[in-house]
Amino acid sequence: LRRAVQLAPDSPPIRVNLVNVLVAAGELDAAEREVAQARQLWPDDAKLLIAEHTIHRVRGDDAAAFAALAEAARLSPDDAALHHDLGAEGSRTNRFAEAEAAYRRAIVLDPAMGSAYAGLAAVLERINREDEIADLARIAAEVGADDGSRAFIEALHRKRAGDAMGALAALDRVGDAMAPERTLHLRGLLLDRLGRHDEAFAAFTAMNAHWQSDPTGPRERARAYREAISQAADQLSPAWLAGWTPPPPPSPRASPLFLVGFPRSGTTLLDTLLMADPDVAVLEEEPFIVEAEAALGGVAALDQASPAQVAAARDAYFAKVDALFGDCSGRIVVDKQPLHLNKVAIIRRLFPDARFVLSLRHPCDVVLSCYLTHFRTNSAMANFLDLDDAAALYDLTFAHWEKARVLFDLPVATVVYERLVEDSERVLRPLFDWAGLAYPADRIDHTRAARDRGLVSSASYSQVTEPLYRRASGRWRRYERHLAPIMDVLRPWADHFGYGIEDERLPDWPVPD
Repeated sequence: LRRAVQLAPDSPPIRVNLVNVLVAAGELDAAEREVAQARQLWPDDAKLLIAEHTIHRVRGDDAAAFAALAEAARLSPDDAALHHDLGAEGSRTNRFAEAEAAYRRAIVLDPAMGSAYAGLAAVLERINREDEIADLARIAAEVGADDGSRAFIEALHRKRAGDAMGALAALDRVGDAMAPERTLHLRGLLLDRLGRHDEAFAAFTAMNAHWQSDPTGPRERARAYREAISQAADQLSPAWLAGWTPPPPPSPRASPLFLVGFPRSGTTLLDTLLMADPDVAVLEEEPFIVEAEAALGGVAALDQASPAQVAAARDAYFAKVDALFGDCSGRIVVDKQPLHLNKVAIIRRLFPDARFVLSLRHPCDVVLSCYLTHFRTNSAMANFLDLDDAAALYDLTFAHWEKARVLFDLPVATVVYERLVEDSERVLRPLFDWAGLAYPADRIDHTRAARDRGLVSSASYSQVTEPLYRRASGRWRRYERHLAPIMDVLRPWADHFGYGIEDERLPDWPVPD
């Protein structure tokens, strides 16, 4: 191909083929150079942008990958397949408004494209607009969309209607019309609801095995993520903290309240409940703290950051908050990001008086739930493609948290998920008082609050709009045989937090620090 480029330097397709081969060979830097050179010659060639998208996708840079594909679609407004692929990319990266628009454009261009209807149905289900799926199914049938795509739409519709058997029967007719990770995840959910737990676990395991083969190298990225947590924890010591440069003058703005907890511990439910106070503004898993840490040079450089640098990073954080919500200087910002359990040092560097709400749930339940969930496979979530990795991340994360909690003498209010769903008012009233929030005169209607808040970007999008239920508590016991290999890792944490393994013991009703 390099020889072909020499012989035909004015041929964009040869450059695209060369880039794709370089990507397949793992030579990403060379591929990126080829794309950059070719785009200078042919800036409006959509296929070069698609090749650029592939490079960013393999690197794990979702934002750049989506931007490249979106630009390719803009340059090819009549390419139905390309707009379909943009919809799939938007759906994968939680850009649901863009995904919906792209799928609808694909349908306009190719009214019988079944996979576009199925992808759009998945987006509508994901953003809790499931009432629109039945009409979409009718239209897909009228235009003659393929049977497999229509079966997938039917499966989604029946699942949300509570007809697990009907949904499973529909899913059996999908065939290869949909990506395997979608059908395997849906199959696992349905089998779980039907009590066929061994079959469900097999479906979820197959889903995770599929993602493990992704060209972005998720298992390697997961390992690097855990290593970074371990290195950050090693940094924490009284001597290191004593060597911190002085903080800047206090900000006139109140410090955020940080809501943390291992993924699938109920943080989305809890932040929805906190919205009962209209003065609360919830940041839902925004990267602002991570960006501040990077701006200051990483964890190892926090001790030597100058007061001016810390103040600038703090001001940049608030500027990003205001860009989302408007002026929030008079509101209470709740920064919800579960794995900020591992970011205490940068949080306390920016906000020395920061307080934390810890959402806690049985370790076996959260690790199982993470394994069964179809996450976006960034470096953190890639740990949940393997049970051993998931347990290792849990162990590292809470070791880091407990070490930081002691070192910084953190004020923490712990909310036990199992207690919250048992008696929400008994848990929430003292929490609201501790956090300085106004508890509503009537009981909190969290389902209405969830509907009112609009898009829920976390994996709890469907559960948070349901009435509080207890079926998730103790779910792990139905999969206990499959969890046996990681029980030695999780048992000490269950004991530490007050959960039972051989019995049904729960932590006491929490009292905020």
